[in-house]
Amino acid sequence: MGSPMERDRASQAVARSLGLSSESVRESLKAVGRRQGAGDSYLRRPHTSVDATPQASAREARLLRLQGAVHAYPGTDLARHIESEYARITGDQTPFADVPPEPILFQAEQAFGENPSEQAAVELLRAFEEAVIREAYQEALISLRKAESAGDTRMVEEAGAACAKLSARLAALSP
Repeated sequence: MGSPMERDRASQAVARSLGLSSESVRESLKAVGRRQGAGDSYLRRPHTSVDATPQASAREARLLRLQGAVHAYPGTDLARHIESEYARITGDQTPFADVPPEPILFQAEQAFGENPSEQAAVELLRAFEEAVIREAYQEALISLRKAESAGDTRMVEEAGAACAKLSARLAALSP
């Protein structure tokens, strides 16, 4: 941590949670820094996330889960239901050609069990549809703002109509 105030606040929090004095925590941290060397001290290196990949959007995360279910249960009623609903939601008739990574397949098997019913993914499909519509709505709003700032009346009307249509679809999904 670059700021002395941040370091002090963090050491106090650690001390409280461990039931130690702040001074003992600070001394321990100094000792660790000396043992590791000043140049490569863990305490002075910038911390990076273990998973350096960017966070997936809600749509992408749900799509991966659907893809995992289709490939974990090929030829089942569940897989056919997911494929047909995906086609209805997105208009894409060939959605799941790529096999997802093994952890995704494992997660699908954990989530759906040994013999999932056709309706097992209903909530996931609903959440996916909502995420798809929300992303499209955000894009339509951006188009509307651009059209308004450009003063293009025809584009404002088209973008406004798209926003209204997507807003109605979102409202229909709400319980």
